Amino acid sequence: MRLPAALLTLTLFALARGQATAAWSNLHVANGVAISSVGNVGKTICYHEAGQLHAWSAVTREWRVTTVGSSAIRVFNDCLVAVGAAGITAFSSYRGRFESLPVSASALVLNPASNTNDSVVLVLDGTQLHAFSAFVGTWTTRSVGAAFHSAVQRHVALIADSNVLSGYDAETGQWLDLVLPTSATALQLSCDGTAAMAFSNGGVHAFSGNARTWSTARLPAAATFVRGDDWGLWFDANRMLGYSSLQNRFTAFAGGASTAVANDLFALATTTTDSVAFSAITGAFTRVAAAGATLTAGTSVALLADAQGLHAYSAVNDRVATQVVATTSQGAAGTIAFARPAATGHPMLFSGLTGIWHPAPASALPIDPAMTTTSAALLTNTGLLAFAARSGTFVPLARPGLAFTSNTASAPLLAFDATHLFAFDSRSARWQTITRSGTSTPQVQIWRTAALVIDGGSAFGFGAQGGTWSQQTLPGPIMGIRANSESCRVISGNELLVFSALPEVIPFAQFPEFRRVQPRNGNLRIVLPVPATALAVLGVGRLATSPVPVPGLGELLLDAVGLVTVPVPSTPTGEPARMVFTLPSAPPLVGLEVGLQAVVLRNGQAPWLTAASTVLLL
Repeated sequence: MRLPAALLTLTLFALARGQATAAWSNLHVANGVAISSVGNVGKTICYHEAGQLHAWSAVTREWRVTTVGSSAIRVFNDCLVAVGAAGITAFSSYRGRFESLPVSASALVLNPASNTNDSVVLVLDGTQLHAFSAFVGTWTTRSVGAAFHSAVQRHVALIADSNVLSGYDAETGQWLDLVLPTSATALQLSCDGTAAMAFSNGGVHAFSGNARTWSTARLPAAATFVRGDDWGLWFDANRMLGYSSLQNRFTAFAGGASTAVANDLFALATTTTDSVAFSAITGAFTRVAAAGATLTAGTSVALLADAQGLHAYSAVNDRVATQVVATTSQGAAGTIAFARPAATGHPMLFSGLTGIWHPAPASALPIDPAMTTTSAALLTNTGLLAFAARSGTFVPLARPGLAFTSNTASAPLLAFDATHLFAFDSRSARWQTITRSGTSTPQVQIWRTAALVIDGGSAFGFGAQGGTWSQQTLPGPIMGIRANSESCRVISGNELLVFSALPEVIPFAQFPEFRRVQPRNGNLRIVLPVPATALAVLGVGRLATSPVPVPGLGELLLDAVGLVTVPVPSTPTGEPARMVFTLPSAPPLVGLEVGLQAVVLRNGQAPWLTAASTVLLL
């Protein structure tokens, strides 16, 4: 195998493999960790005591500390804010830094208390509106009128101030104005995912946080409105109108609907004759089944049963795959669905990524599989079969005495026997294993993309986006554990142990493991925490069929054929490097999964290869 020139150059420096930033970190608390002082959501974990706020980022894998006094602290998936008498301080998990802002005592955080997944934070101080982006890590300020109103959720915010609408996206941390006719009035604002929408005088103005553009359309008369993360749907008895912020366009449907059911990435509307889906990913309407069909739905897939059979729908590619068969059971989760025909009871799996049904091998037992967002586990007489949604393949794990665990809202699929822990990497369709440290039944928590296992004297972490295990010795008895969407924490006496479930190369997009989708006609944004004065090269290509050992570096997880290398911009301050690639809208890119892996050379150390992450272009 021939390595790309950039990797070969760095290999010449390698006398021994360098040391990457550890996935586990520790905060020592002299007086013992108080569970009530710990905050943790998503990528952000904090500890507040004696006026000191410690914040940890799963992106940078580092702790930071600042003085905030007796502040009120809000922790979000990608950031936190502390509001006190001296002002407001925000922490970005992507930047790994605090950013303070002087405000008056009357300053108010506008994000609803129930919002914990927002990457945009709005703070109103008199006539000054401050917006903080977790992705950028900085504040932006603008003046607003006394009668303005706002909405904020996830990755977008929206304000209506007189006849001016303005949309804010977390990816750039900037506002984009739309000036309406002076007679127009924004009556309703709605934000979620990357889609912000304002209704005004029979029309709708939609802001795409991906494309940073405004679009306008006329609404159906007396329209009913439903929405999900990145889409909106309006309908009456004669017409439907759908908006996709991922595709940045409105799409009209000639027929009307009586009802519509909202899912994360699609809607399912009932017309007089049909069940019609609208996909946020493609921005298209698709007839799926007859009106009144029985629905079983996941994040991006649905099963509909009618007199003609069982119809599997994929919002990823608008495909409908029909099985003319009666079933005893069925289910859906994320990008996976299953059904068991009544005649045989033998499972068949539908992948929302391939868009087709995949019959299970004969070795699978006639019982319901356990599903994750990207895989499924099927029992056999000798162990397990893991189904990978990306490839439609079944991968055996033949071990006696296996137990396994998963949940339909999360990506990790874990198994264990007397001697080893196993996790299924659905991206590469491989089981990843690590030796156990205990003999009794391990304690397991799984949430979204992170998995935490307490076994003997060790804590084990696994992240579905990086596909690797990491082990940490426990300092003493466990007081509490928690798995978040991209991090985990363990409390043991005076120690707060935290684990990053993220790979070192971090794309903003997370789908299919989690929510955020990467449209092929948008900007691909990547963050790579590079130590100050370090040198790094990013490799972009396809995942390799199997890892290739590279002496002194680790394992090359990308296929060397067609591999492209890009220098990573230097970061003299030690902040994560940020890279933006503009993607074309070429149809052949749809469904292409791009692998990302970097080689890093830290000053005074040998280089190392990071874990690989992937981005699915849709």
